[in-house]
Amino acid sequence: GIWSKAVSFESALHASDTHIAAITETHLGGIPPPIQGYTWITKSKKQGSGGLAFVIKNELVKKTKIVQNLDTGIDDLQCMWAEVENRHKPIFFGVFYGMQESSKKLESEEAARQFQTLTTQINSLKQKGLPILTGDHNAKLAVDKGDIQQRISKNGKAMKKMLIDTDTT
Repeated sequence: GIWSKAVSFESALHASDTHIAAITETHLGGIPPPIQGYTWITKSKKQGSGGLAFVIKNELVKKTKIVQNLDTGIDDLQCMWAEVENRHKPIFFGVFYGMQESSKKLESEEAARQFQTLTTQINSLKQKGLPILTGDHNAKLAVDKGDIQQRISKNGKAMKKMLIDTDTT
């Protein structure tokens, strides 16, 4: 979990002057470790360990709010969006943790439902501002770059459809 990495994480945030960090699999189980100059926004899993977090530089906290009322239609979708005010259009930062393909809970249609929900959310947010989705999607896209070869996975197919349907990269 994040507690075992708190010192190196804080050091990296300060060294790179990070404004917003997105974290999956926080395994918090309570309050997050304090990090000087930053505020945590967390979302725990409904069951089991895991969880999501944004770590936001204090100077941005007043310009940031969690996006509410994005209907997911999926009870255990691990996704959270934060809206950051900007002079022109808001920026929406998302963090997502996709089910592992080896998970017993992953039904043949589950990945497609998760990525379809993300597609709906991204397209909705694009009407208001700039969405940026980060996270651990547990999806492999096809790669064919000389010595580097990778086949597309089941989750990768659903993610590829999301990228096409949202016109994103």
